[in-house]
Amino acid sequence: MSIRAIVVDDEPLARDELRFMLGQCEDVEVVGEARNAPEAQGLCDEELPDVAFLDLRMPGPDGVALAETLMANHPDLKVVIVSAHDEGALRAFEARVADYLLKPVRLERLRQAVERVRSAPAGSANGTERLDRIAVRRKEAYVVLELGDVIYFEVKDELVWAVTKEDRFAIDKTLANLEDELDPDAFFRSHRGFIVRYDRIRAIEPTGAGTYQLLLDHPEEPKIPLARERAKKLRERIPFSGSSNAADEKQEPPPPSGTMSLQGMYSYMADAGVFVDCATQERWPVAHEGDNATLERAYGKAKIAPGAPLLVTVEGGLDLRPKVDGRGKVKTLIIQRFVRTWPRETCGWMQPVTLEDTTWALLELKGKAITVKVNDKAPYLELNSKKASAYGFGGCNRFFGSYETSERS
Repeated sequence: MSIRAIVVDDEPLARDELRFMLGQCEDVEVVGEARNAPEAQGLCDEELPDVAFLDLRMPGPDGVALAETLMANHPDLKVVIVSAHDEGALRAFEARVADYLLKPVRLERLRQAVERVRSAPAGSANGTERLDRIAVRRKEAYVVLELGDVIYFEVKDELVWAVTKEDRFAIDKTLANLEDELDPDAFFRSHRGFIVRYDRIRAIEPTGAGTYQLLLDHPEEPKIPLARERAKKLRERIPFSGSSNAADEKQEPPPPSGTMSLQGMYSYMADAGVFVDCATQERWPVAHEGDNATLERAYGKAKIAPGAPLLVTVEGGLDLRPKVDGRGKVKTLIIQRFVRTWPRETCGWMQPVTLEDTTWALLELKGKAITVKVNDKAPYLELNSKKASAYGFGGCNRFFGSYETSERS
C-alpha cells in the first residue's frame, strides 16, 4: 500500500533531508512540504495525506500542538514527530502520535516508523481506543460502570463526575481525556464543564444572545449549558427546527473587543483555568476557546503542582460566558494569543533572581523596543548553572554554548 506523506519543518535543509530519506522507503510518496502550522493545515486539507512528519520546534504552535489540531480535523491522519530533543516525547505520545523520531534520523528507524503507520488499522489513527466501561472506586472496592448508563459528565468541586439515572460517581480522569476516549457518536462536549449523551437530550432551550441550554432526560431534569461555539456542532447532529442557523448567528454577540495585553497569575485544575490580573487583582475564569489550548499546554510544561499559580503574559479580551453550572453568565477572559510564562515570578514584585537559572527576555536593542509578531517566539537567553551551558533563541536562529562567570559578575 502506497503512503502519501507531508513534511513540516521551518528549516529547508531539514525538509530536504527527510524528503530524500522518505524516498528511500518503499511505497512512500511525499505530496507536499510546509514551513509552519498554517501552511501544514492548508496542505492537509488539500492533499489529505496518510501521514504527517512534523518538526517539534517551529515558530508558533509546536509540533505536538499542531499534531493535535491536524488529527482533530483529519481523524484518519497519522502523525510522526521528528525532533533533535527528547523532552517532547511524553507530550507527543499523550497526544497519541504514531511515532517519535530523534534527529539525526537513521534510515532504518525511519522505515520502522513508516511500517508502523502502514500497519495501523484504518479508522484508529494514532492508537485512539474507545471506552465501553469505567471502573470507579466505591469504599473498599471498584464498581464497573457501563457507559450506556451515563447520562452526562460534569466538573464539580474540582472533580469529574459521571451521572447516571440513580447515582453519581467520581472519575479519575479529566474531561479532555474522556472526550478523546468516548464514542463521538454517543457523547458530545457541550461546554467546558460538561459532556452529555446525545440520546438523553430531551430539549434545547434558547437563553438569549445565540446561546442555549440542554434539558436532559434525568429525574432531576438538569439544564446543561451549551457553549456558543459548540451550538453549530450540535446542529449537525440534531437540527434545531423552527429557527434558521442564520437567524441564530445574528443573535450572537461579536467577538470580544478591546484586545488587551495582560499579565497575571494563571492556575489550572479540573479542566478549569482562572486568571488573576496583576494590575487590578480582578479574577476571571478562562474560556475554552481562542488560544486557550496553548496556554494550558504551557502551564503543563511548567511542571508545577496542579492548581498552583503561574505568572503568564497573554493578549485577550473580556466577554460574558455561561457559568460552569449553567446558572447565568460571568465575565470571562478569552485568550486571543498566548505570549509566554514567567517561571518563579509573581505579580507586584519579582522574586529574587540570579543571572543564572533565569529566563531573560530581550525587550530592547540599541534603544529600540523589541516587538514580536503574532505566532512568533520572543527572543530569550537562559544560563544553566548546573551544566554551565547557555541556550537562546532569536528570530529563526537558536544557539547553544558554554559560559564562565568571573568574580565581578
